Amino acid sequence: LVFSCYNFTSRRMAFYIYLFIVFSVNQFYSTSYLLNSLLLKNSVSNIFPYFSIDYLIPLR
Repeated sequence: LVFSCYNFTSRRMAFYIYLFIVFSVNQFYSTSYLLNSLLLKNSVSNIFPYFSIDYLIPLR
């Protein structure tokens, strides 16, 4: 992750936003994995890679 066009404060804010997004994605993945193991469905876990790609593309 390269934030070359930002100053230090916005870079730090973007880093905090990135940590928050990673934390929320991990929370969503754990809940979807729990639902997948409880309900024996794989539709929620199939949706998860699209969410992770949509979250990580703007930060690249």
